[in-house]
Amino acid sequence: MSGFADPIAATRKLIRSALESSNFVTGVSGWRISRDGSAEFQNLVARLTAILGTTGGARIELDNTGAIRVFDANNTLVIELQPTRLDFFSTNTVYTGAFAAGLTTGNFANLNTFETDANKPVSIISDYQQWGSGTTAFRTADMNTIRGRGSIPMITWEPWDASGGVTQPAFQLADIIAGTYDAFITTWATDAGTWGFPFLLRFAHEMNGSGTGWYPWQEGFNGNTAGQYITAWQHVYNIVAPLAPLAAWVWCPNRTNAADHPASDYYPGDAFVDWIGCDVYNNPSGASWRDWDTTIGQTYADLKAINSTLPFIVAETGCMEALGSKAVWFTDALAKILANYDIQALVYFNTTGSQDWRIETS
Repeated sequence: MSGFADPIAATRKLIRSALESSNFVTGVSGWRISRDGSAEFQNLVARLTAILGTTGGARIELDNTGAIRVFDANNTLVIELQPTRLDFFSTNTVYTGAFAAGLTTGNFANLNTFETDANKPVSIISDYQQWGSGTTAFRTADMNTIRGRGSIPMITWEPWDASGGVTQPAFQLADIIAGTYDAFITTWATDAGTWGFPFLLRFAHEMNGSGTGWYPWQEGFNGNTAGQYITAWQHVYNIVAPLAPLAAWVWCPNRTNAADHPASDYYPGDAFVDWIGCDVYNNPSGASWRDWDTTIGQTYADLKAINSTLPFIVAETGCMEALGSKAVWFTDALAKILANYDIQALVYFNTTGSQDWRIETS
């Protein structure tokens, strides 16, 4: 998979950890290779054999998701190891990604245009899915299409009806916490787990917005009260994580400024987050021009103060054309990211909205 850690390599890493664990299951031996006959893996199997004995007819299998399964001579599954969702990501590079109009309905034409204009395929393909509008079920076919392109999906999972505005009593945080949507969440997560490949899951983003608000999960709006966002996040996580263990959770506030609520007020805790990130745009209101440091600098510092070790993703960014040069902004931003920011992924919002963010306008 382009730009991402190989599942087989991830499993080798997992096996090493298992060998060092005092809880590793013993009593199985006589290994043979069903998948991946590399010298390194052969050596790991030899070490397992030495630990577990020399008699019997057990076998070891390794599938393309990185899972390793050990069967005894009676074909009984004895050991099953699964790489964690973070084993599939490398943190020594910057992954590029994009959202483009049409993806939500399975149309990749605009994304193809973006990759042609950017002269580079993307490692992350971003898409949005609502709980109360559009296709609400886990979209296995689209996920397979994304994976087939050599990219990894990032699903922004939104608990609302996208046509309903900020006030939606059916999607109050209290309803999520009370279990109103547990059956829906369970079905979606079960299907994601059955699909069986890693993806980024960005749940209820931009929760720290101010003013009149723009999403029904923001505290202070739609009947939501302080503290409910964290409780709702943890509730959803506790359902999804066991069923879809390869979903990597992305916590993503909006760009912070003096008018916004502090992002730290909504952080669910290290045990519930795999990636930390933000959405930042140059000149979203069309009123003033922001270079990269002005666009993200304070937000980046605020979020790194919350957790400086989690991988960092700019999950949405864009630049408008008015008041400056979009091309110069791109060049400046990429140079500064590589030189001054510990950012592992950058996803471009290549569509129209409050402004025309598309790179092809430059």
